[in-house]
Amino acid sequence: MAMRAGIEQLNGNVKILGGILSFPYFLSSIQYIRDSMLSMMWVFVNPLAENGIDDPMINPLIKKALRLEESGCLKMLVCLAEKDELRNMGIGYAKSLEKCGKLVEAVDIEGEDH
Repeated sequence: MAMRAGIEQLNGNVKILGGILSFPYFLSSIQYIRDSMLSMMWVFVNPLAENGIDDPMINPLIKKALRLEESGCLKMLVCLAEKDELRNMGIGYAKSLEKCGKLVEAVDIEGEDH
């Protein structure tokens, strides 16, 4: 919703100034094997995804995804877990937001998993 809010006008001209991304579930064929459990779960949940785990709904960093600089959020809090298998994608997302000029704070919870 926050991504689309930067592109589409919300009812009442509401503006979303910030958001919280708690333990993001992003996948990418670059980091995950297509036959991994995480990848298979995504295909089960969304069998119509054209490109499997390289679908913009699960991988916001691919070219087909909405452009991060168009996000309606100026600020983003990204919560990560040290032992989370998906942590690196969350870190990549946070860094990409920063490159687009967004204010990002990443909080990494030590010793925790997804």
